[in-house]
Amino acid sequence: MKIQYVGWATFRLITEKGTRIVIDPFLEGKLKSGIPKGALAMKDLADTTAVLVTHAAGDHYAQAVELMNTSEATLFCGRDVEIKTRKAGIPSERIWPMAPGNRWQFRDIQISAFEACHHSMSEVDGQWLSGVPLCFIIDFDSGEKIYFSGDNALGPHFRFYGEVYHPDLAMLGIGGTNFRGQIRSEMHPDEAAVAAKWMGVKTVIPMHYFGKEAEEFKGELAKQAPNIEIVVMNPGETIEYTKALGVKK
Repeated sequence: MKIQYVGWATFRLITEKGTRIVIDPFLEGKLKSGIPKGALAMKDLADTTAVLVTHAAGDHYAQAVELMNTSEATLFCGRDVEIKTRKAGIPSERIWPMAPGNRWQFRDIQISAFEACHHSMSEVDGQWLSGVPLCFIIDFDSGEKIYFSGDNALGPHFRFYGEVYHPDLAMLGIGGTNFRGQIRSEMHPDEAAVAAKWMGVKTVIPMHYFGKEAEEFKGELAKQAPNIEIVVMNPGETIEYTKALGVKK
């Protein structure tokens, strides 16, 4: 399978059978918060077959509606995001709502949803709508199992993911946005290293940062779990990944 880092918390995954997955499609960036534009434009994602959205925050839900209109993709998301997306004109038959514990088979992948330690809120028709933020474990028919954290704070749930589901690779948030001169982060580099160690993954890809957090994360991981491979990806970069061989750039 191929993994392409678009930027911030946005990834595109392409399976060996051609399923094209986009997670948390945030392409426009937000410079005042320190988030640059993504490496791909909407037209580059027109062949998307599945869109996964963790929660309704503007840097995760982002251009989901535009991507659904640009492609023929199916959306997998929480109930509040489902309502918001239907209100925007996307038909319900193209949306598979998910609550923690739900597990859907789609083509050659299986998507499992879990509750993230965060919040999901947005304004719809002048009223505030809230729901359960999600994170995902994606099982591929080719054998790989990937965990995507979205915005998720450190907690014992990371031990649970490892002990019960045994992901091979984790995409973990390690930073956040600029808020009043400080970084507002759900999981800091030292905490992300603990999360990776608790899950027992072989490989970790850091995301959701724009400063020097990756170097700090490398150092923390070297101290806490030196056997875990860290792959720092630049926006636009693509790697190949298999469970048996690991990462090939």
